[in-house]
Amino acid sequence: MTQKIDLIGATKKPPKISQAEFDNLIEQVVYRPLTFPKAVSLCFCRQCGSHGEITQEYAKGLAKILFLFGEETAVDVENSKELRMHYFVTNRCEICFCEEIPLSVEIHKIDFKA
Repeated sequence: MTQKIDLIGATKKPPKISQAEFDNLIEQVVYRPLTFPKAVSLCFCRQCGSHGEITQEYAKGLAKILFLFGEETAVDVENSKELRMHYFVTNRCEICFCEEIPLSVEIHKIDFKA
């Protein structure tokens, strides 16, 4: 009988990145133009550093999580131009998912350099 591991291989969680590595990643990525046609923002995982472009619907879902935790966001998630000036940070993702870590979401304004 063929095992799933024989078909798709084995994977393991990526290692946790340091705060310095995370800060460097943010600095390298947030100023790049978005490439996915429906992308309105970026989302980063503070745990493993995975990141990607997100759609407006995904951003709305992240904003709902903020709301559920009692956090107000000054960002209008209905406004795609405003979302392009911000990025999201989560403390876990689908790649490094760790049940021991409670979910948190943050939104940050991109500090565009003059």
